[in-house]
Amino acid sequence: MKNLNKLYEQKAKEIAEAIQASEILEQFLEEEDDDLYKALIEEFEPQIESLYEVVALEEPLQLIPLEDILMGDEFEGLFIPKLMGFNILRSEYDNNYKYVHSNERFGTLLSLVCNSANFEFIKNRIGQSIQIGFAMSSDIWITGFLNSIENQKIKQYLKSQKLIKYLNREERSKGYKLYRLQFSSYNFFTTDFPTDLVTQRLNFHSLCKFLKKRAVVNENNSAFIPEYINYLKNDIFIGTDEHIVVFGLLINYFDLKKTDQTKASEILAKIRDLDRFNEVYFNFILERFRSNLRLTGDCDKRVAQLIDFKKTDDDLARYYEMALTMANEGYAHDNTIEKVKNVYNMYEGMSLFNECVRELVLGNFIRLVDNLDPEDYTEYFELDKYWRIYIDIFNNQEFNQQLRDHSVKYVKRCIKRFTDKRSRDYQDIKKFIKQQYTDLQFLKEKEIVELFKTKRKPRKPKAQ
Repeated sequence: MKNLNKLYEQKAKEIAEAIQASEILEQFLEEEDDDLYKALIEEFEPQIESLYEVVALEEPLQLIPLEDILMGDEFEGLFIPKLMGFNILRSEYDNNYKYVHSNERFGTLLSLVCNSANFEFIKNRIGQSIQIGFAMSSDIWITGFLNSIENQKIKQYLKSQKLIKYLNREERSKGYKLYRLQFSSYNFFTTDFPTDLVTQRLNFHSLCKFLKKRAVVNENNSAFIPEYINYLKNDIFIGTDEHIVVFGLLINYFDLKKTDQTKASEILAKIRDLDRFNEVYFNFILERFRSNLRLTGDCDKRVAQLIDFKKTDDDLARYYEMALTMANEGYAHDNTIEKVKNVYNMYEGMSLFNECVRELVLGNFIRLVDNLDPEDYTEYFELDKYWRIYIDIFNNQEFNQQLRDHSVKYVKRCIKRFTDKRSRDYQDIKKFIKQQYTDLQFLKEKEIVELFKTKRKPRKPKAQ
């Protein structure tokens, strides 16, 4: 973790001094009134939040040192509720919605609140955080934490936040997802780049989560690229699956300067011939295609910049030569179709390589169909001839099914938009779908009839 920039440290100090010098705080300390604490929140939390947002965007590796400062007594616990939420959402959990590792920082924040002179005022803002934090923690950890609290009144309050409903996995999942929504607009992810194999294994999840979030932000990432590349250049990590995945995130999602591209090319040259590289990397590609952070033509162009296609002829080069053609010329171009067909026929139909090729083509179709307005249905009609070409190349049922599912969703949107069954729009769509879906075996005739069937509203019972 990087040390906090002196400029940010000074700004935090100025906010703390302003809080301590404020008349609102002086009055609050005299009267201990809830409205006065709320006034403190309204006056100073926006300033703290503004500083936090700047650091999160420009120097994300400095967030923990900033948070450590904000946890000081001079801030009167004002930003603690958000810090607690950020920490709860950063921490790694398993499929059972339980923390993989004990969340000690959550315990540190909660201890700080319990020992604060402003406990009664802060607790009104952190009830849900405690509930979710406890729900995802082990009983052993919770018991240990409660035993560390000497104040019986506070201990009883904490016990009341351990909700019975969260013993159920589905309730924990639902509670966590609802809680997460409150923080969806905040940028709070940070990381430490590994220094040895143990920290790489332990921090792999949080590292990937941070990098995926930064890929979405796609701004000010140059601040941590040097640390990122230094980690990837370290020979002790070369050959590990984690290293290949984190390297995959770098070359697909981050814009690199020329010097950094050169370093990335050197790393790629070291790892592409490793026994595990193809399996791990192409599985990484497959996972990205099926995730919220999908691969795009821009990703393919970034990777292609690192490959000398004249000097290399391996799986990676073949895949990206084909992907680059698609990114530059589009899925409908004859050159693209020919390259896809040629490279696809070099591998077994169910191979990992070909699965990635199908997902690449499928991603182009899905993005188009999912973003097409009902009024543009003639563009949808144009897709038909290209679907048929790729269906014939791949001869893969899963590919066909994905096309069908997204196609049906689009047609339903059209039917919802064009409600007049006598209109030309409605009739054109119905005629085309009946022909297309029958030929492509997307739906049976009975299912097509059902698709266009008007759903009658149930009759209201007659008044007696």
